[in-house]
Amino acid sequence: MVKFNNKFELLNFIKSLYFLDKGTQGECYYNLIDNKVYKIFSSYLEDGISYFDIDFYFKFSNVKNKTFIWMTDVIMVDNLCVGYITDYVNGMMLNQVNPLTINIDLFLRSIKDVNSDIELVSKNGIQIEDLMYNLMYSSDKINIIDFVNYYYSNLSYEELLIKNLERFNMVIYYFLIDTYFDDFIRNDINLLKMYKEKDINLEKFINLFRLKLSEYMGYKINVLGQAYLCINKLSKNSPKYIREYK
Repeated sequence: MVKFNNKFELLNFIKSLYFLDKGTQGECYYNLIDNKVYKIFSSYLEDGISYFDIDFYFKFSNVKNKTFIWMTDVIMVDNLCVGYITDYVNGMMLNQVNPLTINIDLFLRSIKDVNSDIELVSKNGIQIEDLMYNLMYSSDKINIIDFVNYYYSNLSYEELLIKNLERFNMVIYYFLIDTYFDDFIRNDINLLKMYKEKDINLEKFINLFRLKLSEYMGYKINVLGQAYLCINKLSKNSPKYIREYK
C-alpha cells in the first residue's frame, strides 16, 4: 500500500513520474524507479472523491495468468483509495499499431496465449468488459490492461467463455479488417460467414484470412502489407496510416 497524507503530497509525487495517458477513468504515470504504472482516478483528481475500496481492486489478483495485468498495490490518501499500481507493460496500444506491419505468425501465437487466459478467467467466473482501448501489443505478445469494469458473473462457464471471447474477437476484427480489408471479406463467402459468427475460433479465421490473401496474391503472406492488392481501394490512396475504432 502506497500512502500519502494529502492530495498536495500526491500531486507532488506524480510530478516526478512520466505521464503515459489519460482516459475516462483516470491518468496513468510510469515510475522509472520501481518499473510500475500508477493510475490515479479522475474522480479524486477533479473532485477529491473516490468510489472504490481496497477489496475491489484485489478481487482478481489470485487468478494468475500471462495476459491480464492485475493490480499489485493500491494508492491511498487519507483513508481513500484513489488509484492503483500495476506492472509496466512495454508495448503500444493496439489501436496505435499499423496492422499492415504485423507478423501474422507472431500475432497468432499471441492470440493463442490470450485465448488460453480468457478460458482461465472465465473458469474463475470473471466477465471482462471494455477491451476496445485496453489491449497492448509488443511484436509477439498481447496484454490486457484496465480491469476496473470487470465483475464476477452468474453465467455458466460455457456462456461466460463465449461472451468473453466475443469481446476479444471484436477488437481483433476491427484491428485486422476495418478500413483495410472490409471489401475483401465481403467478397469471400467463407470469410464473411466466419466473420459474422459470434463464437468463431479466431485462430481459424485468421488462418483462413491469410490463406485467402495468399491465394489472391500468388505467394504466402507473412505480413498483411504484402497483400497490397487486397486492400480497400480508398485505403490504397491514403497518404498515411490512420486508425480510430468506430
